[in-house]
Amino acid sequence: MNTLPDYVSFLEELSSIKFSEKIRLGLERIEELLHRCGDPHERLKSIVVAGTNGKGSVTAMLSNILKTEGYKVGTYISPHLCNIRERIMINGQWIEEEAFLEVGKMILEEAKQMYDSPSFYEILTAMAFLYFSKRNIDIAVLEIGLGGRLDAVNVVHPIQSIITTIDLDHENYLGNTIQSIAREKAGIIKEGTVVILGEEKEEAVKVIEDISLENRAPLYRKGRDFDFNVKKFSLEESIMDFRDNKTYLQDVKLGLKGEYQFLNTSVALEASLLLNDLGIKLSEKSIRDGIKSARWRGRFETFELEDKVVILDCAHNPHGIRALVSSLEKLFKGKKICFVFGVMRDKNYIEMLRELSKIASRLILTTIKENDRALPVDVLLEATKEIMKGENIPIRGIESPLTALREGISSSEDVVCFCGSLYLIGKILEENGEIGGLKSFLKK
Repeated sequence: MNTLPDYVSFLEELSSIKFSEKIRLGLERIEELLHRCGDPHERLKSIVVAGTNGKGSVTAMLSNILKTEGYKVGTYISPHLCNIRERIMINGQWIEEEAFLEVGKMILEEAKQMYDSPSFYEILTAMAFLYFSKRNIDIAVLEIGLGGRLDAVNVVHPIQSIITTIDLDHENYLGNTIQSIAREKAGIIKEGTVVILGEEKEEAVKVIEDISLENRAPLYRKGRDFDFNVKKFSLEESIMDFRDNKTYLQDVKLGLKGEYQFLNTSVALEASLLLNDLGIKLSEKSIRDGIKSARWRGRFETFELEDKVVILDCAHNPHGIRALVSSLEKLFKGKKICFVFGVMRDKNYIEMLRELSKIASRLILTTIKENDRALPVDVLLEATKEIMKGENIPIRGIESPLTALREGISSSEDVVCFCGSLYLIGKILEENGEIGGLKSFLKK
């Protein structure tokens, strides 16, 4: 049976919902929607991952470790890079078009009967829960979309609540202090749930500790209960030692690149080791192999083109950009770096540009016209020139990301790094397929 026309029509209907609304936080709509569908989320054993940055990488590593051990693992992420089916996976495989259409129609039919219509994100979240329930997965690893307390994913009662990092982002929704953002992220901590925290800022830790105590939720903190030591960091190989209160793992090889992945890996390792105490048995071999073979597109994704190194990184807030700049400084000391930068208008792009200016030898600014949230090139160009006043850094604005791509590759710099927005990286990948496809594109 050819489901393609129905699938395309369904995507169009979903898109019409997405582009006709603003972000709407709250659990009332998702709870009613799921109840209408038999509360599939209550039948799932789950792990919830929140954080300003790093939550996608930890979700990917943890899912891969569980899969390597032989568990049937459902993974839910947000947003996607290229294809909406990326958001809902079992053992690393996207949900099939037929299944996406099947569960999607069921969820949408119930949603249309509700007085307060669910959002695009809430519909997709409900679809993931229903799909995972129907497929009888062993465990779900669920990435929070925004914040934690009022995110649609937070209807579950997980066996683990993971918080990677806490920094300023989405201030309009989460507050403009570390404490307020920490409080929102800590909303995923439920009664008796094991909590793993990668953040060490004192003001964030205090909030998380208090909320964990209130919920009688045992808290495992980076720097106190677990830590790591970097053994090697290069483009070819990243190796670390890890220790916690019970275990010492030497020479753990990372599959994900970027200096910031050491912290993310330590969080994934601690979560994996603690799962053993919760009845989810994981061998040391599965943990090591799962970390080494983990892949996550658009996170310091690197390839070589002739005499250039090209990097795609989804850093999309000041905290992420600082981590990216730190990695580039260590890996490419003395090399010239060209940044191709596009950003959403609700981000702190001024601070992001200041960070990039510390190591940039060239800046190419672009946008994603199809996205209403994208900052126009002329606004970005004007802001950049003001920030870079007195700096001898060539700056150019190019409307098309693909033209900006070619411009960056043809520049004289040694390294070309695309960053600033998940949507920018997604646009480049969407037009050119997998990373290797860029090579053929650039020869056109």
